[in-house]
Amino acid sequence: MIAATSRQFARAGGVLLLASALLISAEIIARKLFGAGWNIATELSGYALAIGSALAFADTMIARAHIRVDVLYGRFPRRARMLLDLLSAASLALFALMLAWRIAEVVAESWWLDAHENTTLATPLVIPQGLWWLAVLWFTFVACWITLRTAAAVARGDAAAVRALAGPPGIEEELDEAMEDARRRQAGRAGR
Repeated sequence: MIAATSRQFARAGGVLLLASALLISAEIIARKLFGAGWNIATELSGYALAIGSALAFADTMIARAHIRVDVLYGRFPRRARMLLDLLSAASLALFALMLAWRIAEVVAESWWLDAHENTTLATPLVIPQGLWWLAVLWFTFVACWITLRTAAAVARGDAAAVRALAGPPGIEEELDEAMEDARRRQAGRAGR
């Protein structure tokens, strides 16, 4: 349920980014062909980038796709790797908590001041900031959920569960994923 919801949020974020790119392209074309644009693409694309990327954070964490430098990781004993994976998940959860807290303060201040963007749209800032905050709250929930599950797996000594929850994907996993993707694509072409 959490993984499926996170995947849907990531897709919605992708749609936002795609819509932003289309809006920017349309504005550029309008400027070139008609000599005038709408002057809204910059504002809306900034909102789309913040909200769209935040919507993808949780799915990225579940997929263990965040960038990690793991040059020495494989050289550590199993117990140390488990603790490093827990530390990694807990650090991301702590960062998410601090980010959500700070965004909540910004949203509250925008609400209190009735702040609006100084553009032709005069967007009430509480709207894009509030959507950004909700996306970051979901990420915070998922990061804390993964951290708690990882901590429980560490306490049980279940190295496989720790790795599946918070460890970096191994070369074998990445190769298996690439091969599965290639098989799906091949099957899709054969079915046409």
